[in-house]
Amino acid sequence: AAYGALPALEMTALSPGGDRLARVTVTGEDRMMMVSRLDTGEILAAARVGDTKVRDLEWIDDDRILITVTKTDSIPVFGVPRSEFAFGLTFDVAKRSTRRVFEATPGIAPMLMSTPEIRDTPQGAAVFVRAVSVVGTPRVSLYRIVPATGYGHLAHEMPYEIDGYVPDA
Repeated sequence: AAYGALPALEMTALSPGGDRLARVTVTGEDRMMMVSRLDTGEILAAARVGDTKVRDLEWIDDDRILITVTKTDSIPVFGVPRSEFAFGLTFDVAKRSTRRVFEATPGIAPMLMSTPEIRDTPQGAAVFVRAVSVVGTPRVSLYRIVPATGYGHLAHEMPYEIDGYVPDA
């Protein structure tokens, strides 16, 4: 049982300011994301991630964390067989609230179609990721996510032939 048990700590991420630590802890099959102060160990916030697989944990800025999770499921209405789908969650440390990426974006499937990229922009930190527009002909394009809301704005339309992208500063 001890050999086959999941590790109690799956991943950690240091805040940009270097004073807080985010980590994913595991109890049985249940995962929690916790944020604590490095100097005192005080737990500032926690959020249940559930039984999904946590694939990445990154600070967007000193106030928000991006959690990338995957879940195996099927989408019969679109004829998609059982597959592993990636989703993004933004966690606001001060508000202790979690939002699903694309949750409030009409016409966009909530799945992430690429690895999210965090970039500093003149408007503040933003997350860039490919996603599927389900309005009209389905198309995978690059979207900019507003961390505070999880809302996605089209950043760049991408023709079907484009397989990936490399964001600059």
